[in-house]
Amino acid sequence: MSQIQTELELTLLSRIMDMAGTSAEYSEDEVSDISCSDSNETFSSPSSSDSESDESDEIASNGQPLIQKQQSICKAVLGNGDKRFNFTGNPGLKVPPKAVHLYTPLECFMLFVDDSIIDLMVTETNRNANHVPSNSLIGRHSRMTKWSNTDNNEMKKFLGFLLWMDDSQNKDADRLFKIRGLLDKLNLRFQQMKEPDLYIAVDETMIPFQYLPEKRHKYGVKLFKICSRNAYTYKIEIHEGKSSSGKNLSEAVVLRLCENYLDCGRTVVTDNLYSSIELAEELVARRTDLIGTIRKNGKGFPKEVITAKLKKAEIVGKESNDVVVIKWKDQRDC
Repeated sequence: MSQIQTELELTLLSRIMDMAGTSAEYSEDEVSDISCSDSNETFSSPSSSDSESDESDEIASNGQPLIQKQQSICKAVLGNGDKRFNFTGNPGLKVPPKAVHLYTPLECFMLFVDDSIIDLMVTETNRNANHVPSNSLIGRHSRMTKWSNTDNNEMKKFLGFLLWMDDSQNKDADRLFKIRGLLDKLNLRFQQMKEPDLYIAVDETMIPFQYLPEKRHKYGVKLFKICSRNAYTYKIEIHEGKSSSGKNLSEAVVLRLCENYLDCGRTVVTDNLYSSIELAEELVARRTDLIGTIRKNGKGFPKEVITAKLKKAEIVGKESNDVVVIKWKDQRDC
């Protein structure tokens, strides 16, 4: 290995570690290859890097090509692709003008669960209760016959997330229709209270609830969320099932969660559940970078990087338009 090549690889390694900021830990079944968007060009849909032959273009009935496919050619990483988007966000707390440390715990809670949310709970509770007496199963000695409408003040005292709403039909086939109003209002308050800085992370968590025998966490409801480096959550999404948008689930989740934070030069950080060529392409089109780990069997990643056998401190990488894929050797492949 020449001195020039060695210096180039050390420079690349230094830049990658600066971008990462902190070291990461990965599970044994994951390969910690890094996928990040890092160039000035507009990304075109990449062809498989390990394909041995070109696919022919689609042909119309008149014999003319329908689409002229643009090939995505991987080349050596040059190391001169600095971050191309200037961050134009306005990070920081957005609470009313008052010293943050002077807020009481109740005031902090009410910043998120404000009167509009309490009012919604009151309205739905009263509407549900007023429909109950018409049910023939309610006896004349039932406590429900003595029901009187609740109010905002009483709801604040009782506040227990009793959200059994009275909608008899779900016209939009929304699995979360009984709590959708509350969820939307909470997410709005989360975002109104604080603006994220340059880096935002998409991850998931589990809330213990239902039995899922095929999962590592046997009981729980999965939440997707977008967070800042200090663990503040800006938005949550409850997992409902497969995406109907035509995109794979992980890509669709990232784009939905990040929608309000794109187009201003931010960087989205993901793990190998979400990272993909397609996601990088979508984010670059919205002036947003992507940094994430990838899996060995990830679609579209250059095979010569994924399968490279490296010695300690060695590094290998390929770039194609707006995507750079890099692998280096520390104690193990990263």
